[in-house]
Amino acid sequence: MGFEITTGLDRSVAMFGTERSVLLISSMLLALSILCGLIATVTRLLDFRYTARTVRLRSLENEHDCEVSILRIKTKALGNATWCLFYGQIGTFGLGVSAATALYFMLIFSAG
Repeated sequence: MGFEITTGLDRSVAMFGTERSVLLISSMLLALSILCGLIATVTRLLDFRYTARTVRLRSLENEHDCEVSILRIKTKALGNATWCLFYGQIGTFGLGVSAATALYFMLIFSAG
């Protein structure tokens, strides 16, 4: 991200249509990767919270069976969301770094 911000703000670097597009795509992918990571962290923490509550309620009497079932559904959904966000983070990060690497080589070979 630092390379992209510095390159985008540097007026001495001449970027044309393709370079600007690659810079924008790379920046957006890396920002999306950060967002996926933040949301994945929140869903994982909520999953831990609901799992702990499920364990506490299961140790009590059977009067909480309905709530335990609801919590299990929530934890399963949060677990699936966490994994999807994790894979999304890995994918967007990989694509963003690949685009940033391509931009780097585009700028080096266009300058020389």
